[in-house]
Amino acid sequence: MQQLINAIVIDDKSEDVLAVTGALASKGISTLPIHFTDVEAARKLCTVASETVPRVIITDIQMTGGDATPSKTDMSNVAGCISDIVAKNIGPYIILAWTSKSASFDTLKERVEEVLNTREQIHPFYFGSIDKNECRDEVGNYDANTIFFKVREHLENQQQIRALMFWEGAVLQAAKETVNVFGNLPQEELRSNLFSLAQSVAGKNLSGFEATAINEAFSYILKDKLGQLAISSSLQKHWAGALVGGDKSPIDEVARHRLNTLLHIEDLPTSDIICPGDVWCTEDPSTIFKMISIEKEEKKQTNIFMESLVSYSDDQKNLDSKRKTASGERRKTLRNQLKQEFETPRSQLKNKMKVVAIEISPTCDFSNQKKPLKTFLAGALVPVSELLPINGSDALVKCRIRWEENEWFLVFSAKYMFSMTEAHIAREDSGFQKIFRVRESLLQSWVHSISAYNSRIGTASF
Repeated sequence: MQQLINAIVIDDKSEDVLAVTGALASKGISTLPIHFTDVEAARKLCTVASETVPRVIITDIQMTGGDATPSKTDMSNVAGCISDIVAKNIGPYIILAWTSKSASFDTLKERVEEVLNTREQIHPFYFGSIDKNECRDEVGNYDANTIFFKVREHLENQQQIRALMFWEGAVLQAAKETVNVFGNLPQEELRSNLFSLAQSVAGKNLSGFEATAINEAFSYILKDKLGQLAISSSLQKHWAGALVGGDKSPIDEVARHRLNTLLHIEDLPTSDIICPGDVWCTEDPSTIFKMISIEKEEKKQTNIFMESLVSYSDDQKNLDSKRKTASGERRKTLRNQLKQEFETPRSQLKNKMKVVAIEISPTCDFSNQKKPLKTFLAGALVPVSELLPINGSDALVKCRIRWEENEWFLVFSAKYMFSMTEAHIAREDSGFQKIFRVRESLLQSWVHSISAYNSRIGTASF
């Protein structure tokens, strides 16, 4: 059961809580016990326990004692506790209920699902029951192997979930080993060594960015440790099993947008610090050009910028080519057709675009706080259109994403680079609002493309 790294046990009997906790600990599963003495105290403990984001919840279903059959109050209390525990969990988890009575289990499952639906919380990927009396060995002690017999049986058919959980455990193991590397240094050297590492990243401007600097340094060791674990552990076997039989056909467009969003887009950062990759949106398309143009010019430049992001489709290119060689009434007909198929849809698409800006300051400049001005690139969120493809210009970088329940192209132009102070863009009246952050891997790929475009040598040959 290596893939199950943490668990929570809820029971009104302290001896059962401790016994099950001990049994799980013997299998290397970190377990948090919750002794149910009264509803209010238990719910508070469950709320605190939600911070651990548990993968397994083992719970008794009769918390009031006495009756042979759990009451409605029991069911509601258990459902409330489970809901509190998974409040911050948006990943896979398992629920095991202590009961041998299928009717009681079905009632509990129905009540838990009702509460989870009401609170719009994720459901467990496995909800099972198990008899306490069947989980003891010959001398009466709880046996972890028996407790998880059903879970193991179920996980055999959940190769992808198992692989994700194994990977989660490998990351935690790599983090522990990274800490051990530094923790084994003599204590009197630890401070100076950590300071030197942080300073090597942040330079003289370390103050205020200590966590960013040390994280960058630690990531070298962490990534290497994780790589070693992936090669030497059973993680390789689990991923191989998880990917067997995968569909080799191209994924559809909706799946492509969602996958790109998972890989490359982070939710809105809570920090006030403006980091490379932060994407800012403005409802007024001319916000950027207002800073550098007079009124008439700003509208013209805004229009040029937005029109430069989309281009003719292959059919429209052929139509335009025919128009150029035609004459008379035929030329006029083709011109009207091109207007109907391209210019009108483009005008409609421009009204739906959202102008954005992305912070692209080099990592070293950000870490060292070398520049008083932040470097931005202008771009747009362009709704996906079957009629109008994104321009294939080398000046553009783009990615399909899903944002606010719609599919978009996130596009930026290397031709539109500008600078602002951090205070200016963060002002409430700046017209900009931070909406999400592009992850470092994609950001660095874009930065290389943008730098290559803007540093190209202009030559003329005859």
